[in-house]
Amino acid sequence: MARNLVLLWRKLNFITMIKSVHSYWAYLVLFVLLLAVFKAILGVISKKEYDPKTFRVALFTLIVSHIQLLIGLVLYFTSSRFSLWADLGVGEVMKTAKCFFVFKK
Repeated sequence: MARNLVLLWRKLNFITMIKSVHSYWAYLVLFVLLLAVFKAILGVISKKEYDPKTFRVALFTLIVSHIQLLIGLVLYFTSSRFSLWADLGVGEVMKTAKCFFVFKK
């Protein structure tokens, strides 16, 4: 019993940490995305060629945004809401707004 509680506490602590990382990582994604868009617009306006530095910024933006997506998928598939798909079925989950919208508790 005590071992199960310790494992549950570790899992909840891990999920909380991943949620924090996911929340703060979004600011990094936003910053890098704005930087990449700014560099692209500046390059088009000044008619510069697509140099390696701009390519690196765009590639870094792609990597950072995909990491954000993967963290979000991990959070979704480890959440208790995901088990509703198996328990209730797709039709029932889609009918009930409370089931497929994630509300903060």
